[in-house]
Amino acid sequence: MNGEVKRSYEYAIGCFKATSRQPLTSEQWQRLRSADRAAAEKLLAEYGFPAVTGECTAVDSIERDMASTVAFIRENAPDPELVDLLFFEQDALNLKILLKSARMGQKDIPFELAQGGTDPEILKVCVAAEDFSLLGKELASSLERIPGITDPGELSCVVDTAFLTHSINAAKKKFSFTFARLLEEYAKGRNRLTALRLKRLHKDPAEFPFAFFPETGKGEPVNDENRSEEDIVKDVAKAFDDVIGELGFDEGMGFIARYYFLKKNDAAALRLLFAEKTLGGGGENE
Repeated sequence: MNGEVKRSYEYAIGCFKATSRQPLTSEQWQRLRSADRAAAEKLLAEYGFPAVTGECTAVDSIERDMASTVAFIRENAPDPELVDLLFFEQDALNLKILLKSARMGQKDIPFELAQGGTDPEILKVCVAAEDFSLLGKELASSLERIPGITDPGELSCVVDTAFLTHSINAAKKKFSFTFARLLEEYAKGRNRLTALRLKRLHKDPAEFPFAFFPETGKGEPVNDENRSEEDIVKDVAKAFDDVIGELGFDEGMGFIARYYFLKKNDAAALRLLFAEKTLGGGGENE
């Protein structure tokens, strides 16, 4: 069995390395940043994104590429259960939308939920019944106090923590420790940025314990007390990039998780880049 899984991952990783759907290189990013909006839209097509036309905006192109990326991962990754764990953020977002809509008295939301690792229809049933047992024992336990939470911010944090913690624990149970390590570094970085945002608002992080993910990884907690905001942000990015870089040599799900996060980060940065070009009147060359 182990030999079959190893061969399957060898084949899958070969597919990911060979695909034209690669994360953007530093040179490609430089060209995008220095181009005006029209030229940047043409570069998207050059880099393998859907062509920007009258019926497909730059944002549409980015979203379609990301959807194709997810489909590519699902098609080639050997373990569908581990793949589902990648999409903890979308699952959390879907559940938050449904919970907040229900509390506002909306029977139906006016748009279709994006597919995550958990079927949105199952989430709808859970919200309607205020019973999360269909999501499994661990998630149900993490979400059981939701009916008693009245603060929207706390509600969001509890949902986020439940799904990320579940992904980390489930990855470890399936012995995908490099994948789990990537998620743990993600959690550690998010915690540092959350503390930074609270301090900007002149809030004491100790008064908002629900806003932080539980520390499950190895290593000593980072002390950011006397560091500048710029240094903290840079250090968080570097720490995550370091793990991403190490996983380039992984022979299992860690490599595929690395690929997904790189593409996901590209999509987020591209949305921001084109928003800036639109607000700025086109780009640096105009």
